[in-house]
Amino acid sequence: MTRPSAKEWSAALALFTLLTVAMTWPFAARLRIIDAGDSAYFTWAVGWQIHAIKTDPASLPHGNFYAPSRFTFFMDEPVLGTGLLVLPLSWLTDDAILLFNVARLLTWVLTGLFTWRLARDLGLAGPAALATGAFFAFSPIRVDQVSHLSTLGTQWIPLVYLFARRFCLEPTVMDAVRTGLFFALSFLACGYHGLFFAILLPLSLLPFLATPRFGQIVWKGLVAVGAAAFFLYPLYALSREALGPLGFARSGADTLKYAASLETFLAANRWNRAWGGLTENLRGDPSNLFPGLVVVLLAGLALARIHGRIPAAARRFVVTLAVLGFAAALLALGPEIRWRGAVLSPGPFALLRDHVPVFSNIRATGRAGIFVAFALALLAGAALQPVRRPAAASGLALVLFLLEARIAPIPTPSWTNVIDSSRPAPRVYAWLQEQPKGTIVAELPARPAGDFGRPAFHDSIYMVWSTLHWQPLVNGFAGAETPLVQRFRATAPSFPEPEALDVLKEAGTRYVVVHLRGYGPNQRERLEARVAEMGGRIREVARFVNGDRAEVDTDVVYELLAG
Repeated sequence: MTRPSAKEWSAALALFTLLTVAMTWPFAARLRIIDAGDSAYFTWAVGWQIHAIKTDPASLPHGNFYAPSRFTFFMDEPVLGTGLLVLPLSWLTDDAILLFNVARLLTWVLTGLFTWRLARDLGLAGPAALATGAFFAFSPIRVDQVSHLSTLGTQWIPLVYLFARRFCLEPTVMDAVRTGLFFALSFLACGYHGLFFAILLPLSLLPFLATPRFGQIVWKGLVAVGAAAFFLYPLYALSREALGPLGFARSGADTLKYAASLETFLAANRWNRAWGGLTENLRGDPSNLFPGLVVVLLAGLALARIHGRIPAAARRFVVTLAVLGFAAALLALGPEIRWRGAVLSPGPFALLRDHVPVFSNIRATGRAGIFVAFALALLAGAALQPVRRPAAASGLALVLFLLEARIAPIPTPSWTNVIDSSRPAPRVYAWLQEQPKGTIVAELPARPAGDFGRPAFHDSIYMVWSTLHWQPLVNGFAGAETPLVQRFRATAPSFPEPEALDVLKEAGTRYVVVHLRGYGPNQRERLEARVAEMGGRIREVARFVNGDRAEVDTDVVYELLAG
């Protein structure tokens, strides 16, 4: 067991910070900008959890979307295990976009840093350990979907194995508790990872059970299970409250659509500068699981040395990593093992889905590939340790890996600049902030969740704007939907016809914010003329001009009347 000095910690932190800025550029220059969709949802999620913790912790489960529904925060990934990273920064700013973007970059920094710490604990020298941290943090598998803060939340995985390995070598209650705590944090960072980890962690640690301490490991291991259960039971209970009434479950077809297939282990993200174009014909979005040649070759070298003269504990951990990577790859393949569309055999995930109900909520089984990346990174680092010139070999391997893993500069076309929080916000949101707390609001136009044709008017963007006032929204964007929001979206194009007003009334809506810029000239004329005819049910209460073209860039607030 090697304990790095404060100087080593500082140097590792500086290296992974610099690499994060370079490998994800221009994210560090766009800390106040957000686009619609998943990035916007996670921006809201980070903002909501910090707002609730600072103002009313009891309100945390009840996010301010899908009004008047409750427990909405748990209708998708709450990313609590990653949101807490920016809790200290939240005392300096309430800008949810800034907090999200900083949290996203911190996942790279801390994933690299904590993997380096695990590698040092395994006895790897400084250069090899630094390379190991980079192999995992910047793995093409890990950065395949940079908009998902949940799947980027891998920073706690190395610490789980750090304390699990220590526990297996010398079973203590303290290391059992630490293992359970960091497992819970990993689960809270990404539910997908947590569910897969619940299978993969005990399975991969089986090689350590063949020791004289077998009894201690099993009995004291229950402490780790209890610690994890203590922190995770609220997540389970609240998720059931949120999803149970909806009868939420992924269909088999949906799971197959987002599962990996064998060829996707040979495909990289289309942004990848080295392999993106070369693997285009093998790509199976969103599961692109090619880890790069450097780590594969080095991991193979580590496995080839397993029969050499290495300590028994080191040999067991190599086997642990081999089991982890292989089992994770099988889970990533989903219900069926396929090659180029042909089904070769059923996959192990089919058994989990059929016999463990919670796994029916998993759609993208390809996300189990993150554990393949983790196992390969550590095996690759282990291969660098015994070479003749470890510093030079580690440096060369790191440079070659970064070249083949590079996605920077990440494409940032103008349509991704939906909100820039450094610019003045539309005036209507300051007006909404002044209204009584709990005033239910709907925003129009409202389109289907999968329609990103006009990103400025996507429900995920309305959620980000809501972080300026925190009034409950009828709109929303999450993994699950309520029947009421589905009816709201279906009738929204007909606003202010009676069927649209009836749904809004059912939701308890008081104010409807209409962004005239989201409508064509004829639609604007029809809408305002029809409102005038509906005087008994709706009236205009405020109008805000945001630009020079008052006839276009205007937000109108209508109030639904009691009659």
